[in-house]
Parts: sequence; C-alpha cells; structure tokens
Amino acid sequence: MFAAEGSSSQPWNCTVDNHEIINFLVETGEITNIFACDSADILQGTTGEHTLNVQLIPNNSTTNATQSTVWLDSILYQPLPTDPLDSVMLRIHNSDPSVSYGNSSGAWTFQGYQSNATGTTATSMNFAFNGSSVTLYSVNFGNPIYNASTAFYTIDGTSSTDFVLPGSTNVSSTGNYTDIINYPLFTASDLSESHQHIEVATSYNALKIHNGSPSIISS
Repeated sequence: MFAAEGSSSQPWNCTVDNHEIINFLVETGEITNIFACDSADILQGTTGEHTLNVQLIPNNSTTNATQSTVWLDSILYQPLPTDPLDSVMLRIHNSDPSVSYGNSSGAWTFQGYQSNATGTTATSMNFAFNGSSVTLYSVNFGNPIYNASTAFYTIDGTSSTDFVLPGSTNVSSTGNYTDIINYPLFTASDLSESHQHIEVATSYNALKIHNGSPSIISS
C-alpha cells in the first residue's frame, strides 16, 4: 500500500516474480494509504519465496510539485498456515469474528471503505485479541462535514481512556474536504502479553466513530 496526493495518474508499476500484477490509479479524494497494487490469486497455492518489485513513476510536473512525491506506507501479505505469528503485526478487519458490535438497536451501520459507523451515544464495539498493543484505525469522512468529539476505550475492565474523534479535514493543496482512510485514532501499548479485551464506546453524538480498516495488533 502507498500514499500519494494530487495526481490522478498511476505513479507505480508492480510485479511479483517478474509477473505484472493489478495496479490501481491514485484516487485524488484519498490522501493516505491508497491501494497501489494487489497480487490477487496469482500466488494461490504457492509456498516458496517471492519477490515484489515496484517501479516508481512519479509525475515531475513543474506546475504541481506535490505530484512528484510517493510514500510507501506498508506491504500486506497473507502468511502460510505454518508460519509463526509471534511478534508480528496483524491486521484485523471490521467484519472479523473477534470484533463484536453492541448493535441491538441497529446503531452500527456499514459506511463504505470496509467500515462500520455509529452516531449513537454510548454505543460500543468489542474486540478480543492476544497481544501487547492494539491500534484502532478509522475513516475520517469529509462529506457530510463532522465536528470533532470524543469517545473512550477500556481494556479488561480497567478505567476508561478518552480519545479524540477528529473533525472533517480539508486538503491543504485544494482546500476541499476529503475522506481520509486508515486514520489512526489511538494506540494502547505496553500491555501484558496475554489475552486482552478492549471495548470502545461513543461519549457524545457530535461525530460518528468509524471502526474502519480497523485494528492492527502486535502480538
């Protein structure tokens, strides 16, 4: 995954083991963690070592210097069933069975970008995991425009910790409000290396909390 800003072109070309894979265009409405390329099912059933090659093709336009910058955010891969997962970072999606929603009233709804959201006071989301740290990532929507607010989380029933739900953000280069995906809301670290349970709940009703491209766990 890459982040790029200000270009509608394709500033990269990806191959795996010298085979071209799916490349995605830059979405100008997203300024962080844009999907650059995906191997899809090309590697299905293979168990050997692979090489990912990324050729960067920045736009060196002199009229807009921001178009020539490309950032590498992260590379995600699916491990083999036999691979050890100790001391690695895992990405857990919002639909994973380990994530549960206090949704008896239908307060949580799908919002796109692989995210669920709620604007209802005291609505909660729970996540069970093994690990020493956890980070919640969200989607900061630009339309409609939301004001900043607060929410809180607790781990294993301890005292609650407040965190900020950011207001809608505009892009400095355009002045327009935009959706920002994979927006980090908080990180809880230095936890005991054991089974943990985290509960996240809204405090107010001014801004939706989006359990988006959601949790990254370090186990």
